[in-house]
Amino acid sequence: PRELCTQLNSTFKDAGEKANSFANSFADVFEEFSEYMVKVGQETLIIEHVPKVQDSFQLVAKTAKDIGDEVRATSASLFGALAAGVAAAGEAAGIERGAAAGLRGGLLSLLIPALGTTAAIFHHLL
Repeated sequence: PRELCTQLNSTFKDAGEKANSFANSFADVFEEFSEYMVKVGQETLIIEHVPKVQDSFQLVAKTAKDIGDEVRATSASLFGALAAGVAAAGEAAGIERGAAAGLRGGLLSLLIPALGTTAAIFHHLL
């Protein structure tokens, strides 16, 4: 059981790192796109329209960041529940209570910053 918990811990860590990377990339892409569109607008639009374009694309970039943050928070909740379940299963399988509690904390500390596997699912759906 301890080996399985260790494998799960490693798998969750990898998934969390990938999820974090996705959430960051998601926001970065929209920020870069927004900056590009504002630049194009400044070069091609009538000067009075530029502030509207800037405001619109700043909102796009902020919304993308907010989505990334929400994906992280939702994933944190999901992985937190999974980590608690793994720790409880470890305790039930005879892993010492203290070790199982440490496992739960260890999983949470690895998962909470990462949490975006849900984002990867969204990415594949988009």
